[in-house]
Amino acid sequence: MLNKLYKPLFLMVVIFQTLQAGESPAHILLQGQSALMPYLMWDEIQQDEIQYGYYLPAMERPSPYPSMGAFYQNWLSRSDIPISLRLHADLLTQNGQGARQVIQGTAQLQLSERISFQNDFEFDSDGYADSHFRGAKTQAFGDWTFYAQNATISYIYEQGHFVAGRGNVFTSVFGESVLLNQNYTPAENLWWHHTVSKLSFDWVVTSLEPVNGNNRFLTLHRYAYEANRWRIGFSEMVMVDYISLGAPQIRYLMPASIFYETEVNGGSNNNMMWAFDFIKKLRKMTLNGELLVDDYALDKGTPPKLAVKLGIGYTHALADVYAEYVRVNRWTGNFYDPELRFVENGTLIGSPLGPDSHGIRILVFKEVKDRFFTNLTLRWTESGSGNIDEWPDYIGNSANFGYNSEPFPSRPISTEYQAQLKLDYFYNAHLNAAMSMDVSSSKGPVFQFHLRFAL
Repeated sequence: MLNKLYKPLFLMVVIFQTLQAGESPAHILLQGQSALMPYLMWDEIQQDEIQYGYYLPAMERPSPYPSMGAFYQNWLSRSDIPISLRLHADLLTQNGQGARQVIQGTAQLQLSERISFQNDFEFDSDGYADSHFRGAKTQAFGDWTFYAQNATISYIYEQGHFVAGRGNVFTSVFGESVLLNQNYTPAENLWWHHTVSKLSFDWVVTSLEPVNGNNRFLTLHRYAYEANRWRIGFSEMVMVDYISLGAPQIRYLMPASIFYETEVNGGSNNNMMWAFDFIKKLRKMTLNGELLVDDYALDKGTPPKLAVKLGIGYTHALADVYAEYVRVNRWTGNFYDPELRFVENGTLIGSPLGPDSHGIRILVFKEVKDRFFTNLTLRWTESGSGNIDEWPDYIGNSANFGYNSEPFPSRPISTEYQAQLKLDYFYNAHLNAAMSMDVSSSKGPVFQFHLRFAL
């Protein structure tokens, strides 16, 4: 069994030996599961002007933290073939029990100045339990899993890009977005981003797993005005189910479609949402927010299905701080038909809090002498009895609930407190040690230790 696992690993080693240290490729999409992803938020907060778009993944750029960049952006290449590769091995233990081995890598084949293939892959000795894993165990590998977190072809041009393949399109560099979070499993998607002057347009189509024999896709449009120090955007999103793809569904796939008009004048009955987002730079502060509108009944016949997120970041010589409040009303993301609920393979597509919840998240980041990084996260969450899979027994499809307000959160209420401290030390461009401590009111303490190698 292990011999079968070693074959692809041996092939990787052989290829690895033919490569030499090289520069970072020009166009690499930084996936949501990347170890660098959490640090983009701090880069955004520390800058005077907006650095990253609302729809992600972002194009990877040189890390503002040299020791971290030397480790995670340690690329190998060949002079005669336009291929680039990076590999990182992680040995980790949790509460001193066993050792998990993970190998992650990114490979890029540059077909032209504008076109490239990119694969982000992972070997994991216990990856089946990972909520982001999409696949199955095999007799050949046992508990080991191997899968592509991202496999895309991209066309990059001066005013935007077009990306097609398998991966995640998600929103907000500040994480835990109420629109699309980065933790749902990889899916086949198309993404077109285009800017003209200070206006930008995004078009996204994502194929989701079938539910109850019904195929599903998620499609989004976003229109935005983007200045150097402030930005405002409007997104419309719809989840569509179908047995066979026909005109009622194809109408939603057109880049210029207006989803509300499509649904009223010839589309099928699907789960549509609107979302507004903004970011504003104020000296050393960065303000950001999101408002998701799932349903708002003007006749007051149904409780508002809304989600809101408001955050503020502050940069200071002593430390950088970010704080946010998130509220997700009950029934937000839910639907009468299970196939139209905003969940994929058991993972919420929107806010990780889920409906009928609200919470506060505070993060503190400090860089110490270029090599040592500390991240402290504090959380308070209050949740009701509601969840993404509930629906009132007596309410049919598209029917009003018959009331406009209800207690929030619903009873009974559960409250959770959580604190997490992460410490990262980069010894050199090939060795990193990290430790994390996680304590909460709902479970015992969790201690993790990582020893990582850039190969």
